[in-house]
Amino acid sequence: MKTRSGASAGRPRANRSVAALAALCTAAVALPATTARAADEQGGSAAEPAAYTVAEDAREVEGTEGSTDAPDLADTGYYKDTLGPGETKHYRVDLDSEQTAHLSALAHPAAGIKLGDYDSLEVELAGTDGTSCSSDDAAFQGDTTPYPIVAYASRRIGGDSDECQQADQYLFTVTRPDESGSDPGDWPIEIRYALEPGLKGSRPAVPPKGSWSSEPPAPPSGQAKEVRGGTGMSTARPVAAGVWRDRVLPGETRYYRVPVDFGQQLFARVELPNAPKAGEESSRETVYKGFALHAYTSAGCAVVHDNFESYDGGQSAASLGLRPIDYGNRYDSEGRALSTAGFYTLAVTMSADLQQYFPEDGAAVTLRVNLRGAPEEAPDYDGDARAAGFAVTDEDRDAAREGLSADEAAGSGAMLVVGIVGIGSGVALVLGLGAWTALARRRTAVAGAGVAGGGPGGLGGPGGPQR
Repeated sequence: MKTRSGASAGRPRANRSVAALAALCTAAVALPATTARAADEQGGSAAEPAAYTVAEDAREVEGTEGSTDAPDLADTGYYKDTLGPGETKHYRVDLDSEQTAHLSALAHPAAGIKLGDYDSLEVELAGTDGTSCSSDDAAFQGDTTPYPIVAYASRRIGGDSDECQQADQYLFTVTRPDESGSDPGDWPIEIRYALEPGLKGSRPAVPPKGSWSSEPPAPPSGQAKEVRGGTGMSTARPVAAGVWRDRVLPGETRYYRVPVDFGQQLFARVELPNAPKAGEESSRETVYKGFALHAYTSAGCAVVHDNFESYDGGQSAASLGLRPIDYGNRYDSEGRALSTAGFYTLAVTMSADLQQYFPEDGAAVTLRVNLRGAPEEAPDYDGDARAAGFAVTDEDRDAAREGLSADEAAGSGAMLVVGIVGIGSGVALVLGLGAWTALARRRTAVAGAGVAGGGPGGLGGPGGPQR
């Protein structure tokens, strides 16, 4: 078995005791912006769970069985392919000797397909001479419910190892083991390739032991803000520290992205409400893998990957917490993945078996997000870390407080232009109606209707996956 660092060992599991942590335009003009349309734009409807949304700019690629003819992933970004049972596919990347490479593969089988007992996804990044840089595997932990799973590999520059440090061609391999009972159809996969700039000066040291606490802070309280989670990694909605409310259907996964800087520690909790009473209470059964809260780094690594909680119709919650983000974590024996700043993604998954409790329009879930610590100065990158996806700005943080991206927040003010014309009739014309409509749609998508690096609960402590 492969660990999250690529070392040979049994699949790690984190300590569960550590894991348990605790409408602007529509007000101005009447536009046909509805909850149903917002759901449709995210890839689903009020009647059925939304399917996973592949990145809009994902490029099609066909990995090869043999490594000799492996296609090049020539540019960073997203790619899409398919993977059949027992199939292995190879892809080639050209790496220099300065930048750290991050590659991940996300499998998103269609809702309702049959899963084998041990269906999983495996990845490896290796040199063309066979030297392994890192490897990872991810398995479905939600019983019979298919949901997106992610396996991640990297080529890190620096540290004590001399392997995989040179400029050369490397092979990224994605495997779907052939499991008995698995659906024979292909799984769609989404590959993400990112390059983190190198450093100009000396590398930061490993954080000293005992320099941070795993004790979670009190969850944030107050009025919840409405948000509509994305249906894919690339469409995750920005959220900041605070309380958020969304509606999630059984069999669905919704994504949210949190700006997290160096020196900050992310904590989150998702709460599932008590179910409406039904006429035949006795027909309801406890769903032991009822819902989950998972976390992914800005590099695409699944640092909290098996954080399911049971549900029997009563109020329930799943929590996670991450260790502070520090560049030096990548050279530690624990929590290596928690070494990049940027947007961290939270994923809320509901088992399809919860249909018995929420048969109509899903559950109104509450997401509580907390950040401990002030942002610290980033290491001296030799390149644009934000453009590469490994930094956040004050504008990112301010926009996330409203459930917007920085670009959305910056563009919204320019659209509020109203001209008054017409003598006697008093007709008001909205200038740039297309812009108004786009903004209304975005606001509707936001509103909707209505700790790391370790196994189930995170925090990157002993027993957690070492990426």
